[in-house]
Amino acid sequence: MQKKFNFLKINTSNIKKIKLRVLNIYQRSIVVIAFLATWEILPRLNIVDPLFIPSPSTIVLAFIELIKSNELIKLIVSSMRRAVIGYGIAIVLAIPMGFLVGWFKKFEKYVNTLLQTLRQINTMTILPLFILLLGIGDISKIAMIAFGSFWSTFLNTVSGVKSVDPLYIKCAKSIKLSKSKIFRKVVLPSAIPFIFTGLRYSASVSLFVLITSEMLSGTDGLGYSIDNWRLLFQTDKMWVGIVTVALIGLIINNIFVWLEKRLTAWKYV
Repeated sequence: MQKKFNFLKINTSNIKKIKLRVLNIYQRSIVVIAFLATWEILPRLNIVDPLFIPSPSTIVLAFIELIKSNELIKLIVSSMRRAVIGYGIAIVLAIPMGFLVGWFKKFEKYVNTLLQTLRQINTMTILPLFILLLGIGDISKIAMIAFGSFWSTFLNTVSGVKSVDPLYIKCAKSIKLSKSKIFRKVVLPSAIPFIFTGLRYSASVSLFVLITSEMLSGTDGLGYSIDNWRLLFQTDKMWVGIVTVALIGLIINNIFVWLEKRLTAWKYV
């Protein structure tokens, strides 16, 4: 009898969770549907100029056309290749550097002034320098993405290392753990949530720098095409590019949120 009661209790709990999820999806969907419906109506009634803000249905047709011609796929692949390489370089440099600065105080004293100075430089303001040194090809764009993406991950890694409770480190030392084990068992787990936050922000920055650099000095890619379609008044295609960039950003963000929950499950227990 007790087992049956427990089963019913668990089942009721699951039903409540499902209801909450359905309600949450409904609340989000209704806002999106209302927004899209309003957007569809306004250009059709000429309340807004359909040349500059075409309706969602027009954008969808342009999207289908670009997919069928394989043009959009080529643009996405071209742009994401640059973004992934630049982002990868940034992460490979940012995480180790963040641990070094956060863990070794003497090292921090030596490099802090230089790093703080470089951090103040807006990535786009040094675009001319990157072009002058590296040309208008992929290398300059990748270098810009790496530079722009570096800081969020680096700073969050430093914060993660410094946020470790000193009491935990004292306890680890009291049981004679080596420095390498303290780092692996105490510092690294505490820093991981901070690092993932930095990785997410860096991914957003890499996408922003990518599109902007392609617009200003590109010969292909999503950013270049968005600006080119603007010049040709092909605004339906321009909006396809804008929406595609937004969707890529959303997908990347959700992937990092999912990974963070999987790798730091202890936070949600």
